[in-house]
Amino acid sequence: MRGFTLIEVLIALTLLGITFSTLFYLLGKERGEFSYYRELYMDVSELTNRVETQDLRGLQVRERRLEEYGILEKIYIYGKAELRLYSR
Repeated sequence: MRGFTLIEVLIALTLLGITFSTLFYLLGKERGEFSYYRELYMDVSELTNRVETQDLRGLQVRERRLEEYGILEKIYIYGKAELRLYSR
């Protein structure tokens, strides 16, 4: 019965190392993106609730008139979230 040679074992270990390092890199990257989008979701949720209840404390509010369209744009900002409302 023939076993594996040292070269075959080293090649297999090298391939496993490359595979696992790539996998851990991608998982770490996805974890960071998940954290960012979770914070963004929480900010959007809080911003939406505050605008609906007219509780504007802690929000940045900017207004500008878009003359070419004849509308007023209100921008509400909370954390990473931004909500734009338009009215005539």
